[in-house]
Amino acid sequence: MTGQEWEYERIPFTTSSGQTVQLYSIVLRDYNGDGEVNSDDIQWISDNTTSRVQNMPAYDGIKPQRDYHGFQLTLHKRYSDRWQALASFLYSRSDGMARRTQRQDFNVEGPMFYDDNWMASLNYTINNTEGPLPFTPKYEVKLSGSYTIPRLEVDLGARLRLHSGRPMWLTESYPQHTPFGDPPGGVIDPGGIDRIVAVDPNNPDYLPTEALLDLHIERAFKLGATRKIHVVLDGFNVFNSNTPTDIDVQFEYGKVTAIPTSRRFRFGARYEF
Repeated sequence: MTGQEWEYERIPFTTSSGQTVQLYSIVLRDYNGDGEVNSDDIQWISDNTTSRVQNMPAYDGIKPQRDYHGFQLTLHKRYSDRWQALASFLYSRSDGMARRTQRQDFNVEGPMFYDDNWMASLNYTINNTEGPLPFTPKYEVKLSGSYTIPRLEVDLGARLRLHSGRPMWLTESYPQHTPFGDPPGGVIDPGGIDRIVAVDPNNPDYLPTEALLDLHIERAFKLGATRKIHVVLDGFNVFNSNTPTDIDVQFEYGKVTAIPTSRRFRFGARYEF
């Protein structure tokens, strides 16, 4: 290997949604020096590909960057008259390059975080340099509070979490030239998976709005002058919401693959002295 970047050409490809894109393909040459240009040179590319971390220049005239803008309103009612509350509303907009070609259910990014050279193929940038960022719902509401019943000294609490669903993008594979075949319109990739975003990244599908309600009840019993035992009962997702939180974006697009954990209750005790 020379340590230099591969020389690429662009090959047109029409996605299942009707968009025509220009895929990156390594220019095929006599890389192994046997005097012939054939599948052995594709195998040589595969055997002599390395990876490195580097800053990304502009691709197709778009700088690979991310922008996030949010407006958050919060209200805080301190504990008085036996009740307290906290409320927040967040509205956000985002745009930029992100991980859409794979692992749309991962809320993390980058090869320095885990062992995944996610830019192993420049075709990961196709239809992927703009649009809403993954895991950025348009709005989110959180409400929590508690009230202590007089004389009974029972503490009642509730927490509501509501957010619009996150964006999701259909992905699809494209034909690749390999040492074992040359499909029409195929490209030569140095590595990575042969998947691209199949739709306009600025118009993704969104998961349904999700709302989760948790409840809390607690009662303290005195055990002498300074000691108490607290009996606690918590209920999580008490309405047993089954809103989809993830779907298949590769093989069976739209198939639900995850929902919130079903209704759960937790009983506990705390000793105070």
